[in-house]
Amino acid sequence: MAGLGHVATPFVAAAGVAMVALVAVHGAIFLTLRLPAADAAPLARAARRLVAVALAAVALATVAGGLSDRVRAATQRPLFAVLLPFVLVAALLAARSALARRRSGVAFAATSAALALPVTLVGASLWPYALISTADPAASLTVTGGAASGPTLALLGWLTVPLLPALLGFQAMCWWVFRGRTDGRAPVYW
Repeated sequence: MAGLGHVATPFVAAAGVAMVALVAVHGAIFLTLRLPAADAAPLARAARRLVAVALAAVALATVAGGLSDRVRAATQRPLFAVLLPFVLVAALLAARSALARRRSGVAFAATSAALALPVTLVGASLWPYALISTADPAASLTVTGGAASGPTLALLGWLTVPLLPALLGFQAMCWWVFRGRTDGRAPVYW
C-alpha cells in the first residue's frame, strides 16, 4: 500500500490517545512524589481523575483493536491480546486505589507497570514476529530473523559486562541524590 492510509486508522489513533493518557497519569503521580506536600495533594486528586481518563482510553483502544480486521489478522496469540488489557486495567485500578490511600509510591509502581504492559501486549500478541508486512505476509520479520548474529551478540555481551554496572550505578546515584521532595533549594530538579 502506498501512502499513510494503512497507518492512520482508528486503532492507531485510539492507541496513541491511550498512551498519552497513561503517560499523563504516570507523570502526575511522579509529581505527587516530588513536589512539596502542599502542592502534591491537589495533583493527587487530578491524577485520580486522569486514571479514569486512561481507563476509558485503554478501553477504547482495546475495542478499536478488536474491531480492526488488520489487528485481528496480525495477532498470532489472541489469548495475550485479550488477557493483557485486563492486567493493564488492573494496574490502573491499583494506582487509583493507592492514590486514594495516599500511597503515591505504590501508585507510581502501578503506573510504571501499566506503561510497560502495552509493549508486552504487542510483543506477546505478535510472537514470533517482530514486524508483520501488510504488503506481503511472507516478508514479515521474525524475532530470530531480526536478531544480530552470534559474533555480534558475543561482542555486545563483552561490552555490556563493564558498562551495565556503571550505568546502573550512575542511575542509582542520581535517584539517591534527587530523592525526596523538592524544597526550593536546588535550581534544577526533576
